[in-house]
Amino acid sequence: MSKGSRSRADRKGKTAGKKTSAAGIEKIPAASVIKPVWDAEDRILWWDGRVVIEFGRCAPSLGLFLANFQELRWRKKVPNPFGGAHTKAHQALRNAIKKLNGRQNVLRFHGDGDGDHVRWDLIAETQPG
Repeated sequence: MSKGSRSRADRKGKTAGKKTSAAGIEKIPAASVIKPVWDAEDRILWWDGRVVIEFGRCAPSLGLFLANFQELRWRKKVPNPFGGAHTKAHQALRNAIKKLNGRQNVLRFHGDGDGDHVRWDLIAETQPG
């Protein structure tokens, strides 16, 4: 049976521990999934052998954001890569999250409310078959 033909109930059985965001998007906890890979040299974010997003030109803030996750082995929660607890760093984090979430539909990035950390989740529909 192909991944696309699995029933919603079947997917639920394979994604124990998933959560639903306020927007109704089902997310799977990061610890239970294949982790992404950020290739800084080619500026490509990979997940499960697929290109999630590719930057044709330099995007330094997004590169820094993704490099932070890669360096920390895609832990569920990482520190804000743009600096400490000040408004400029918090705004840079919000901008990076918005840009990355708007350009792909495999991963969801979100702040954890304090502006000092960022989290990621895999969107349930993209779980490997």
